[in-house]
Amino acid sequence: MRLTRRTRITAYAVTLLIALAALYVAKNWVMLARHFSHPGDLLETPVQWYRPTEIVPGSADSPFPAARGRDLTISYDALKTAMDYAKSQGSHALIVARHGRIELEKYWFDTDRSTKVNPGSMASTLLALLVGAAVADGYIQSVDDPLSRYLPELAGDERRDIRLRDALEMTSGFDVLAPSSSLLSKFVRHYMGPDFQYRLLELDAGLPGTFQYNTSNVDLLGIVLERAVGRRYADYLSTQIWMPIGAQEANMYLDREGGFVLPSCCVFATAMDWLKVGQLILNKGRMEGVQVVSEEWIDQMLEPSTQFPAFGRLIWRGVGSPESEEAASTNSSSCGHNKEAFVNDDLVYLCGEGYQRVYIVPSLDLVIVRTGGSQGGWPPDWEESRLPNIIAEGTDVP
Repeated sequence: MRLTRRTRITAYAVTLLIALAALYVAKNWVMLARHFSHPGDLLETPVQWYRPTEIVPGSADSPFPAARGRDLTISYDALKTAMDYAKSQGSHALIVARHGRIELEKYWFDTDRSTKVNPGSMASTLLALLVGAAVADGYIQSVDDPLSRYLPELAGDERRDIRLRDALEMTSGFDVLAPSSSLLSKFVRHYMGPDFQYRLLELDAGLPGTFQYNTSNVDLLGIVLERAVGRRYADYLSTQIWMPIGAQEANMYLDREGGFVLPSCCVFATAMDWLKVGQLILNKGRMEGVQVVSEEWIDQMLEPSTQFPAFGRLIWRGVGSPESEEAASTNSSSCGHNKEAFVNDDLVYLCGEGYQRVYIVPSLDLVIVRTGGSQGGWPPDWEESRLPNIIAEGTDVP
């Protein structure tokens, strides 16, 4: 049977489309596989979904001592009220430690001390600690260095003068990779693709100076850190922070085997290990008598940024009073939206999507860890200052 010219053209077109589709699938197989297997919600995504991962070597579990008898300094009523509130908000874990001793440790939904959680953006505070270590080690000269000193890809345009300080304080002006489920979005192509660095180095930027929460700042700083130090991120994290604080082995999400991690999230570790991170900050960078991070750097991390007093260097600050409408309009993150004032003006906290939290109150020598996940769902009525205020008001001294 002889085919008409139109039929032949149609056949060629169909063949070409099939070939192009096959080429697209082959080129984007990793992204497509991750996209279609993703539950679509951070809290519904099990740690096992994040593959491949890189190990962050830890040390043998260094137990955190528990308070007993006269060592208890927080009232039973306060601990019970905090526990009831945490439970009502679908929490997986709640740990309260004061004076270096655990006064409350509670788990729900079949989780325990060995359960690893996705900390979301709490991981960004680890990056801030590592930048401090790199400055002390001489790998980074100053936080006032331009990013382009370490990332020459940024040197040829208006991004050349954006400083490490701007990224640490979320005032860089870089475009935000807004969460989206579309395969065409930059967010999906970055977060689920096989090359995390490519999209970051292609980001456009406006003028730095205005606070805008943007995890791309953290991930760009992660590239800076690896290039400056000349070591893999997970390795530097392990030797500089993780092993010195006595944390157990953790895992980090990779774009591909041997590739790059996402420093802005996905350091899969236990609630107890996040307690140790909080204790490190509380102790001004010291752990078990060893100065892990310089006290000067910790002080600088906790100082208010020039543009947004509720933020320091990749860590949040409880500024003592409810946020203003103006402050709320500049902060697209779920963090820093407290309706009620924090009792303690010196409170700082690590904050991650899904209401993962590590609250640190130096004046009370207090650390509080709260984690959650898919079984508990999103907290129905979360109030940022509620947990630390309940505990603070139940302590035996101001």
